[in-house]
Amino acid sequence: MRVARPCVSGYSASVVFLTDERILQPAPIWSSIAGETAAKKDADPLSVWKSSFNAWRTEIMKLRAFEQEDFFADTDSPVFSRMHRGWLCDLISKGELLGVWIVRQGAVSEEAKLELGHLDAFVFELRCALETWHSLDRDAGAPNPLDQFFE
Repeated sequence: MRVARPCVSGYSASVVFLTDERILQPAPIWSSIAGETAAKKDADPLSVWKSSFNAWRTEIMKLRAFEQEDFFADTDSPVFSRMHRGWLCDLISKGELLGVWIVRQGAVSEEAKLELGHLDAFVFELRCALETWHSLDRDAGAPNPLDQFFE
C-alpha cells in the first residue's frame, strides 16, 4: 500500500514504513549472514563486509534526508514518528548484524578493528537519536531536549 502526501519541499512522495523503498534496500551482508551469499569463495571477506557497511551507511544518509525533509518539520506526526522510530530501529539492528559478522570473523586485523570501531560509532549515534526522539519520557509528554533548536 502506498500513501501519497505533500512534503515540506513541495513534491509528492510515498510514506508507508513497510513498503518505502528508502528503507527496504537489502545489502549483501544480510544474505551472507543467512548463508545464502552469492559471493565467490576466494573473495576477501572484509571487502564483502565493507560493501555491506557502505550500503548501510547509504541507508543512514537516506534517513538523514528524511529527517531534514519531513520529520523535523512535523515531529508530532504519528506517521512520521513511527516511520522514524522504525527506521532507526531497523538501522540499529542491521548495524548490530554487521557487528556480529565481523566479530565472528575474529576481527584480527587492524583494519577490521578500525572498521568495527567506525560501525560502533554509527550504531551509538543511531541509539542516541532513538533515545532523544522516541524515549519513554518523550512519549509521556516530557519536552524534547532538542526542541530549543527548532523554535
